[in-house]
Formats: sequence, structure tokens, C-alpha cells
Amino acid sequence: MLDDDLEFVDLFNNLDSISKRRDPRLVRLAVVASALKEVAGADPSPAKIFSVAIETLDGTLHQHHIDENVLLDAMSTQRALLDIIGLAVTGIAPGTLAATVSQSSRTLRGSIQACMSLDTQSSQSVLFTTRDGLDVTSSFLYSACRAISGLLRRLPNTVDNKTVAELFRSTILMLVSDTRSKVKTVAVRELCILLAMDSPKCHVVVHKETTAFVNRQMNTSLKVLADRKSTEDFIELLDFLRHALIFLDFSVVGGRIMKLLVALCEAASVSDDIHSDSIATAHLSKHTVPTINAILATVLAMLEHDAAAAKRERFCSFASRVLASLAQQQPTLIYRHGAADSEVLSSGRAIFGQVMLSSSQHLLHGNGEERKTAMMLLPLSIRHIVSLSKPLDTEDDDSVAFTLFPELSILFRQLEDNKRSAPQVHEKCVRDCLVAMEVVLQPSFEIIWGLSLKPLVLLLLQMDSHGEHVCRCMKRLVVLGAEMSQDGTHRIDVNGAISYLVQGCGLEILWKQIGLSEACHVIHEDEEKNAVAQNVLWLLQLMKSSETGRGETNLSLSFFQQTVLPLARFYDSQTAEGAGKSLKRKRTVVALWALFPSFCRCPTDLESVFPGLAPLLVRAMNDERYPELVAIISSGLKTLATGVRERKLGNGELVDGEEVSRLRREADLLEVVSEKLIPSLFKLVENIHAKEKGDVEQMEVEGSEERYVDKSHKVRSLTDAIASLSQLGPQHLIQRLFSKIVQRLLEASQADEDLSEQMCMLLTLAQSLVVSESLEHSSISLLFRCLKPLIRSDETKPRVQKRAYKVLAEICQRRVDFVRKSEQLNDTFQLLTSSLQTSQVSSRLMRIKCLTLVVDSLDNPNETEKKQILALIGETLLSLKDSNAKTRDAALKLLLSITEVQEDIVLVVTSIIAAAGSATSHMRSAAVIALSRIIFEYSKDENLLSLLPTLLKTVLVLSDDPSREVTKGFVCFVRVAVVVIPKEQIFPLLPDILQSLLGYHRGKDRFRSKIKIIIKKLVRMFDYETLMPVVPKSDSRLLTHMRKLSEREKRRRLARSLERPETLEYNEMVDSDEEDSDDGRTLFTMATKMTKRSRADSRNQRSSAHTSASATRNKAVLIKNDTEGLNLEVGKLTRKTYGASFSDESDSESLIQFDSSGRLVISEDKFADQSMTNADSTVAKFSKTESEANRKKGGQRKYQQKLGAQYKARGAGGDVKKKGQKYSPYAYVPLDGRNFSKKNREQAVKQMSDVVERGRKRQKR
Repeated sequence: MLDDDLEFVDLFNNLDSISKRRDPRLVRLAVVASALKEVAGADPSPAKIFSVAIETLDGTLHQHHIDENVLLDAMSTQRALLDIIGLAVTGIAPGTLAATVSQSSRTLRGSIQACMSLDTQSSQSVLFTTRDGLDVTSSFLYSACRAISGLLRRLPNTVDNKTVAELFRSTILMLVSDTRSKVKTVAVRELCILLAMDSPKCHVVVHKETTAFVNRQMNTSLKVLADRKSTEDFIELLDFLRHALIFLDFSVVGGRIMKLLVALCEAASVSDDIHSDSIATAHLSKHTVPTINAILATVLAMLEHDAAAAKRERFCSFASRVLASLAQQQPTLIYRHGAADSEVLSSGRAIFGQVMLSSSQHLLHGNGEERKTAMMLLPLSIRHIVSLSKPLDTEDDDSVAFTLFPELSILFRQLEDNKRSAPQVHEKCVRDCLVAMEVVLQPSFEIIWGLSLKPLVLLLLQMDSHGEHVCRCMKRLVVLGAEMSQDGTHRIDVNGAISYLVQGCGLEILWKQIGLSEACHVIHEDEEKNAVAQNVLWLLQLMKSSETGRGETNLSLSFFQQTVLPLARFYDSQTAEGAGKSLKRKRTVVALWALFPSFCRCPTDLESVFPGLAPLLVRAMNDERYPELVAIISSGLKTLATGVRERKLGNGELVDGEEVSRLRREADLLEVVSEKLIPSLFKLVENIHAKEKGDVEQMEVEGSEERYVDKSHKVRSLTDAIASLSQLGPQHLIQRLFSKIVQRLLEASQADEDLSEQMCMLLTLAQSLVVSESLEHSSISLLFRCLKPLIRSDETKPRVQKRAYKVLAEICQRRVDFVRKSEQLNDTFQLLTSSLQTSQVSSRLMRIKCLTLVVDSLDNPNETEKKQILALIGETLLSLKDSNAKTRDAALKLLLSITEVQEDIVLVVTSIIAAAGSATSHMRSAAVIALSRIIFEYSKDENLLSLLPTLLKTVLVLSDDPSREVTKGFVCFVRVAVVVIPKEQIFPLLPDILQSLLGYHRGKDRFRSKIKIIIKKLVRMFDYETLMPVVPKSDSRLLTHMRKLSEREKRRRLARSLERPETLEYNEMVDSDEEDSDDGRTLFTMATKMTKRSRADSRNQRSSAHTSASATRNKAVLIKNDTEGLNLEVGKLTRKTYGASFSDESDSESLIQFDSSGRLVISEDKFADQSMTNADSTVAKFSKTESEANRKKGGQRKYQQKLGAQYKARGAGGDVKKKGQKYSPYAYVPLDGRNFSKKNREQAVKQMSDVVERGRKRQKR
């Protein structure tokens, strides 16, 4: 068939290229077009080609062919002519087409009639008709439909109606009812294109004839609708209307369909009554429900069509009629169990609901009256939708709910937009809708709660929160979640609905609506009956998580102070009861306080409430019974201070306005309150550090680190709160506190006793002030001078130095202006470089971060600064080998920063190369790793590219280094260099590269896979013929083996491609595990064919071969050395043969197997040939019986004899060397990873216990 995007000009301009296509139809098209071009002239116009093609087609229709091949060739030519006509007609003026329409109509109608008459001849229909729709007749009619449709689209309305009607009826309209699906599809598509024409519109006859055709078909079908054939014809008509009804007079045609739908629904709703009319007879038929489904699908397709927006007025009128008609029906009776197949009922329920939802959506987009109509009918529609979505008792099917409830959520959002236009109607609508939706809270809907609860919550959110129905529904939802067990199946669905409700209405509203305070106060009176009181901890945690994900909220601190805190005091007063209840109520107190950060996000009453609330917060943080409150309240204070500051800065440009005045008052309020709050937080930090020594001692006794971790978390939360409050606090307070910190820090550093914990506490507070960015320049300078002795000295504990580095890192990050000064920059460099020898291991990470921040702060460094930076290369390289992964990552960032600031990458590389010649292997490996990363990051730098060949030669010298870590770095560098260096530059270095890689024979198992990757990369870059001469002779077998594997894989792929059909099935393509490798065979052991997966597949094949009775078994021993010609091992291998001899190289290689260490396994079949002797037969039967007995015992048949039993002396306790024994006694146990599994571990231990007497040795000790 002709491509849809092929045009007339493209066809005649590209005849040569089209004639070379592989598709024979395109080739025929090019040949026919070339012949027409010769007849029409050198530069033919579309009109000329159209005229010649019509004449040629008319001439071929009068020829009668008896031979089938000649007839097939003639029809192919006619199809090509029709394609050309369809292309040419688009470039012809409508007047020209109107003048020749009589001849064109006669020829095109004749072609359709000739083809249809051919199809009726049974002798030839087998040859010219196939099931796939790609036969000659189908493709011919396909091309004819397109050509006729193109002609009709171009005909003006001035053309005689009779001529157009005759052409249209006998061609496209006739093919709409064709039995071939592809022909029918193209006919319907072309007809819809004609009907959808707007500017210009198609000929009026097309609309008239199509409407008449639909009416005739509908009248014929409705007369005997109970008949199976008439019902199927009517469903086919509906299938056509599904595409074309939108373009017809759907008010009339759709009205008839809806009238029939109502009659069918009423008949289907009746259980046993028998009526005399045809509709009642249809009710008794099993085709009633499918017919209803087909009508609903047609209406739904029209409602969801893209052209509906252009006909909104008529469309809304039709949608209101559909909605009113369906709202009066009883869908639960129509789709009751047993009325049809389960799939038909399920699809029908979904379509019924979709039609109602789509009609409601159209009406809600209409004018005022239409929106009111939709809101009046919506409650009844929702009642139908809920009843249709209810899972049946016979099956747990949620497909209907999965279809309807997401669309219902969209409808509810659309309903909320109409709240302002008609508030009273909207209020009554949502109230009635809530009554209908509240049914989904029943247990019978539990399997669809994940779908149905969200629309319910959306409906609740657009209602008055103080309404009685809303309160009742919210309480039912919360009680439903409280009554469920923690591991309930649908707990996630209910939690999600409550969380969505909290995010929508807010914590305060939900709290009030469900009466949480009142419910919790009756905990002693009726605790067992009060599910909310029992599971209040669950609800509080859910509220907290929901408010956290809500974003900016407008909660009031007064609610927290007057409602939440009294409830926390109530639970705190009840903690004196039993131990179990006391612990639960303490957790409830903490959960209530955990809501505090949510109220601090954007409080509405900060000015009036916070001054009185601040002292309560301080007292709560000092309560030793609830240490968790420190982190919770600190987080809330940080959120509060950060929010006030951001809102103030965001509205700083505004001068006037109530909002700006309120923000300024809030900032001033926090400034006043922080004068007392910040010192209290300082005191808390000091108290926590003062208790650390006792906690550490107790931790050592109890063996737990939880207290230390909790202490770190509390201190971090407090310092974050101090930093946030200090940004709003008064400057004089910050300076006074800072002065005290520095004074105490100096005193502690000069004290004779160990005050390390106090120094860490003071440094932590100083760090928080630095983070706040509220310190003056002089204070930062003073702090820097205080840090110098702590960084340079190693006499204090490592924690002190680490903390000092952290403070210095904050200074370098936050106060770049301070660090950039020349004098200060020199002091910072001098401090960091001179303290290298005294730096503790735990401080190395923060030290590297300080160096990175200092280097990054330099914009245009001078020569002196560049030298200072370059001097950091040595420390950076050593840090690349640090045991801490974070330190290695930080060192890598520092290396890249140095390279970036230095600007001369050659100088950096030269310095690193010098380190590669160091006396220690540690430094050499670090230098090679650094080089590999630099060439990877700066692979496009021209200066580096010119240096790479020389650099690679230098690094190849390290291939003989005995250190394993140097070898690792060397292999990584070569792997990166092979990718980065251009092919022409790497070719001269091939001998050195291969000699260095293949000459490595120490611990091949460690780096073999990486070396294999490099060699494969070189093979892809060049080829085997290029690499073979430069490979050492001792390792040439490796490349030979690789080449054999690749060639064998090519042959197998070629064989598979020849055996496989041209077109693959989709499932075959998706399920295929084939990849662009050697089909699972890698060079893991330099000469092996098997991987872990292929070994497993081979084991499965061997096990199936053992159990197959018809398998042919051969006995063979294959011997082949590994890459070193050593370590031969004898093993057993059973393989199913397929008639191939072992002399074939490809087949014999497939029998070779290697173990995990690369040693060859020599296979020997366990079973003998069927032509064995009687003795051998007896042995085989005994072996088979023994194996079956072992398998019955549990499959443990590996070691039937105790390990070393053949060497044990009978009369002594040790081993004995028997006569004729060449070697000393020993017991050899082959290593097998399966023995270490849980299943086989016990048996392996028992086996070794005969040799290693662990129990006796321990007893002797």
C-alpha cells in the first residue's frame, strides 16, 4: 500500500530511487508512473497525469484474463494507477475535476465493480484473498478508496448531485459494510475525512447519503433486533457511528439511539416479566447487554471526540439528554450477575459510568443553566457510579473502579470551579454527593479504597468544614483508620486518604472536626471502645508527616498552646501508671510536641502568642524526662526564624502595606525574644557537653552508643537553631556571647587539666555564630587567631582539632571576603601547610575541605599563589589513598580544583609524574590514579592530548612494579588512556601496551577482567591481524581463542538470522536475552567458554540429559591445557549429543569446561553405552540403584566414604602408608562454593570433622 506521506512531486522526482526499493508494490508504482510520464510528456502536470491514468485504467478494465498470473499482474498495475490518481487529484483545480467527473466516476466505479466481481468467484478468491488483509483485492480496494475520497474532497457543490451520489453510493458507502476489516477500516476513515471537512465543506450529497444509509441500516436492524444476525449487523452499524456520528446530525441519529438505549435498559432491568414487543424479546436474548455496551461506546466516542468543542451548544443539549436518560436507569440490575459474561459486564459497568461522567463534564463547561442541570443530576450520577464500581461478591475485580474514580476526581475538581457561579446550587450538590460517596467507607469497598477515598476527600475539601455531614464523614474516616491493625492490608490506602485530608484542610480543622481532645480525655472511662484514643499515636504521627509535606501552612500558635499542649500535659500526668502504658503515653507526649515545627512554618499569630510561649519551650527542653524535645523544639525555632527572615527579605523592596508592617513587627519581636532565648540555648549546649563524660563512662559499662548518637543530634539541632536566631538577634548580644566564647576557649586551651569536651562545646557554639554570618570582620579575625594553636598542635585530643578544622571550613565557606585578602590568604596557606605534620587522622577530611575552599576562593591567582597551590599536590595524592572514602572523594575534588586554578595543565601533570617516581609504592600508585582521573576529566584539552603518548610511555614503565596497588593504578590508567588517546597516536604504542599488560602474571585473578576489557577495546579499535604480530608469542593463544569465539558467534548469528523469519513477533523480540557479546562466553579465565549463567544453563541441560530416557550417551575424554599449560583436573561431564562427531572443532570445543580457577575439567561420561557387556550392565544397574537410594536420602551422594578413610590405620590412631602407595597419605577436598550454603554447611563441617579434631583440641586446652 502507498505511504501516507508520499506526494505527487516526490513520486515523479524520485522514480529512480523508488524503483530500487525492496517492496515490489513500490517498484510497480515507479514503473507505471514512468510509463505515464512518457505518455504525458517531459514535464507533466497533475491534470495531465490524472487524465492519462484514468484513460489507462479504463482501458485495462475491458480486458478479460483467464490466466491467474496475468490477472494478478493486471490488478497490480491497476492498483498502481489508482495510487497515482489519488496523488494527482490533490493538485488539480476543482473546476477541472468537475468537467471530467462523469468519465472519472464511470472508470472508478467500474474498477470497484470489477474487483468485487472477482472476489465472488470461488475459484479465484483463494488466490486473491487472504486473512491478513494484504492480498491483491484488499490492497486494490484500499487504493481505490483513497483515490475516490480524494476526488470527492475536491469536487465543488456545483457538480450534479446525481453523479456524485452514484459515485459515492457504489464505492465508499458500499465498502463501509465490507466484510474485510482492513477495507472497512479505510472506507470508514475516508468517509469520516469527507464528513469532517470544514473549509471548504464536502459535497452536500455525502452528508445526505450517509444519513440515509444510517437510517436504512438502523430501520432494518431494529425490526428484528432479537435475531442474532440483525443484532450483529446493528453492532457493526454502531461501530461505524462511533467514528462518524459526530459529523452527522447527531441530534436526530443520536436521539434514535438513545431512545433505543432507554428501551433496552428498561427491558434489561426487568427480571422475569415477558412483553410482546421486539424490545422485550431482545431482553430475553443474551445479546442485550452487548448491544447496550455498543450503544454506550458509540455515545462515549462522540462525547470524547476532539470536534465536540466546535459544536458546544448542540453538544451540551445532547449531553444533557444522555445524562438525564441514564440517571433514570438502574445499572445494577442491567449488569447483574448472570446477565452476560463477566468480562462483558465489567466493561459495560465501566462504559456506563464513563458516559455519565463525560456528559457531566460537558455540562459543567456550558452556560449557567447547563451547569445547574449538571449539578442537579450529579448526585444521582455518583450514586450510579459508586454502585457500578462496587466489587462483586463473586470476584475481586477493581477494573471498573480503576477506570471511573480517577475521572470522578477530575470531575470534582471541575465542580469546585463552579462554586462561585452558583453557590447555593453547589452547596446542595456537594452535600448530596457526599451522601452518595460516603458509601465507599463500608467494608465491602475495601479492595478499592486506594481509588475511591481520594474523590471522597476532594469532595470534603470543597465543603464547609463546620457542616454536620462533613464532620461525620471525617470522623468515620479517622475511626476507620484507627480500627485497622498496624499491618492491615489496606492501611496504606486509608493513611493516604487521611494524609491528603490533612494537607487539604489543615491540622487544626481536622483536629476540631474529629474532636481529638475530647476523645483522648476519655481514655480512662471507655478506652477499649474509643479507637481514636487507643491509636492516637498513629494519628499524631500521620498528622506530622502530612503537615511536613504540605508546604507553607497558616496554622496558629495559639492552637498549639491552648489545645495541643494541654493534651500533652494530660498524657504526662498519666505516665505514673503501669510501665507499658507509661511508655506509650510518653511517646504520645513526644508525638504531640513533634507537631510544633508544623505550627512554626507560617504562624498567623506570632506577635501575640510567641512571647508567652518562649519560656514554655525553654522549660520543655530542660525536662530530663523527655530528651527528644530538644531536637523537636530546636527544629521548630529554626523553622520559625528562617521563615520570618526569608519573608522579610522577600518583601524588603516594598515600603508600604499592612503585610510589610506585619513582617517587620515579627522580625523585631524575634529580635527581642532572642535576647533571652539564645543564651538559654547556649546553656543547653553547655549542659549537654557537661554530661558527656558521664554518659561515655556509662556507655562503656552498658555497651551502647545510643546516648552518644542522641547527644550529637541534639547538639546539631541546637546549633542550627542558634545560627537561625542569631541572624535576627541583636548585634550587641551576638558580640557579647562571642567574646565569652573566645575568652573561655583561650582559658581552656591554657589550662593544665584536660578540658577537651569544654573546648569542643565552645568551638561548636563558635561555628554556629559563623554560620549565622552575623559576626563582624574583627571577630572573625580574632577567631582565626584562636584556631591557629588548636590546628597546629597535636597535644589535644583529635576531636578538638577536628572541630577546629570544621570552624575554619565554615569561615572559608561563609566569609570569602575575609579569606581573599592577601595577608589573610598567606596566613591561611601557611597555617594549613605548616600543620601537615601535626594533623590527626580524624581531621584529614575537614583539612582537605578547607584546602579545597581556599583554592576555590581564588579568582585570578598570582604566580606566588600558584606555587603555593602547586605545593599541595603531595598531600592531595596521599589523601587519594586514604582509608576513608569521603576523604578520597574530597581529595579528588581538591585535585581538580588545583588543576582548574593552575590553568597550566602540563605543569600539574609534570608534578604528578614526578611523584610517580617516588620511592614508596603508596605514592606511586596515588600518582597514577591521579593521572588517570585528570586525563579523563580533561580529555578534550589540546595541550594534554599532545602530552598523552609520552605520558603513556612513562606510565608503562610501572608495569614491572612488584606492588599490587601500583599495578592496579597502572591498569586503570591504561584503560582510560586507550579510550582518550586517538587511534592514530595509540597505534605506535601497541607493542608496549600489550607487552605490559600480558606480561603481568602475579595474581591474575585480581586484574584479569580489567586487562580483558582493555584488550577487547583494542580489538574493536584495530583488528586481530593488527594485534597478532605485536602480541608476545607466549600469549598469542589468548588472541587466537578470542578470535575463534568471535568468529563462531558470527556464524551462529548468521545461522539464526537465516533460520528466523523476516518479521519477528513482538514477544520474541522482548523476551530475547541475546546481546552484542559472545553469548555469555567471556574470557574470564583467558581461555574459558563458560560464565556463571552459562554454567547454570549447562548444568540444567546435563540434569535433563540424565532424566531423559531417549537421550544418546557417548563416552569421551577431552584434554586441553589452560593458558599456562598447567593444572589439569579430571571430572565427569554428561552431555546430550545431537549426532555430531567429536572431530568437529566447533562441537568439540563446546564440550570443554573450566572450573572457577581456570583449570580444565576433563569429562568422562558416567554411563556406558547400551551395548555394554553383562558385567558392565550389572555395574551400571548397581550404580543406578545406589544413586536412587542416595537421592531418596536427601540428595547427599557426593562423599559416601569418610574423608581420609583409605589412609587411616586399623590398629593405630594416625594414618598409614600402604604398600604400592607412591605419595604420602593425605585427604584432598576440592573447593566448592555450594558447600558454604545454609543447606550444605552442616554436612561440610561433619565431613571435615573426621580430619580436624576441633573438639578434642579445645578440651585439651
